[in-house]
Amino acid sequence: MCTQDDENWFKILGGQSVPDADPETVEEALALRGALRARRERRHLPPLRLPEPVKTPKRQFPLFNMWSYAVAASLLVVVLAPIIMSTLQEPGVEKGYSVDFQELITSEPQNTAQKIHQALQAQGIQSTQEKEDELWIVDIQFQPAQRSALNDILARYHLQPPSSEINQLIVEIKQNEQPTTP
Repeated sequence: MCTQDDENWFKILGGQSVPDADPETVEEALALRGALRARRERRHLPPLRLPEPVKTPKRQFPLFNMWSYAVAASLLVVVLAPIIMSTLQEPGVEKGYSVDFQELITSEPQNTAQKIHQALQAQGIQSTQEKEDELWIVDIQFQPAQRSALNDILARYHLQPPSSEINQLIVEIKQNEQPTTP
């Protein structure tokens, strides 16, 4: 729905005179009208031509360009080879993570995430909760001294205690997808 100011703007843009229009509206519409007119007139001008480049004979050997590429490729190999070789693992050696992932399925994922988070905070265990799509995630970071309190909280929700070398646990809480019967 157009206001009176918009209608005045359109009339001025169309070339009509509106004496009671706001001065800013008049100025804006006239500026746009002038720019559109200048653009239309520019389309009818012949295109500008650049002068022909002056051709000069090459003073270097044609093979010099090939040598520069060969030197650049050699430098890349010398620099990248040690980096690539250092990232390769020996056979049979796997890098491990100090993070454990567990999944919990419940009918109220948000409430469960909040309850777990509050219980952890009450015990002084650092945790954060966030929602990603239909999934609630509780990220728990703990010290070895907090392991027994953490295990008690996890047992309330039928979650497994993390192994001894783990210091971070991520619990993904999902909605129970099975319909409940009344």
